Amino acid sequence: MNVSALMKALGAMSLALVLVASGVTSAFAQWSGPWVGVHGGVANSTTSILGLIDDTDNEFVGGISAGFDVRLGRTVVVGVFTDYTFMDVSAAFGPATVSLDEQWTIGGRAGVLLGDVLAYVMLGAVQQATGDNIPTVTVSDFDGMMYGVGAEALITNNISLAGEVRYVTFSESLSTGGPLTLPLDTEQVTAMVRLNYRFGGFPNPLDPAK
Repeated sequence: MNVSALMKALGAMSLALVLVASGVTSAFAQWSGPWVGVHGGVANSTTSILGLIDDTDNEFVGGISAGFDVRLGRTVVVGVFTDYTFMDVSAAFGPATVSLDEQWTIGGRAGVLLGDVLAYVMLGAVQQATGDNIPTVTVSDFDGMMYGVGAEALITNNISLAGEVRYVTFSESLSTGGPLTLPLDTEQVTAMVRLNYRFGGFPNPLDPAK
């Protein structure tokens, strides 16, 4: 699966969200407050050494999320979130394999309400747990940045469904135990769907009715 296919998948998910939200009235639009969720999707990862040797893997991913959103006025929503994603992505370089196992993300998002659908952009920091089968080489955990877009629709007063595409980039190195280190770069594109439970109950600080 390539980036183009993942973007098409997001488009299909976004259309489905709009159709689902068409039956939800604006009275349900309680976007302010904490939320928790579960997510699943497909990750496409390309890892390269020295920018010359690379390997690509596609795997299913899943995890849990939590966040807090605030609705500002009628159309703007901002928030923070964190999530944990488990995966089994690997890059093979001959007999050597580098694995990407677990991923933590913390970030923020900002979006605009189109009826009861929230279209948003995301920015965050990512830590990726890694492993390898090379006794003489050490691969440290990756630290990188995440950029993403998504759409979220309220299904009921407290339940929402979201579709996202995230792009994550890492630039790390392989340590051979001596003075030699090898640049190791990873690009990852993930398309995912998330089901959230929204607790609500947080006042809109810019509510024009107040």
